[in-house]
Amino acid sequence: MQRANGQEQTDATTERAPESGNSKFFDIDGIVRYSHSLGADVTKTFVRSAISSGRVPHLKLGKRFYVSREAWDRFLANNERRAR
Repeated sequence: MQRANGQEQTDATTERAPESGNSKFFDIDGIVRYSHSLGADVTKTFVRSAISSGRVPHLKLGKRFYVSREAWDRFLANNERRAR
């Protein structure tokens, strides 16, 4: 995709996490889908809260937030609630 100034622009929305889980970065919807595929009960509100509080390292491109799969996996492992 070309910007008005002629520079190449990558479309960040292509980094959404596919169901097969091949993406390295997730947007918020992708994090929720990925987490559900792992059996974690995660909502968009929870993800936004984790990002805005700084508990999850993230990248902001424009108005969108992206989290690496590795960072999200670490976050889930460190914040796992155990059923009793």
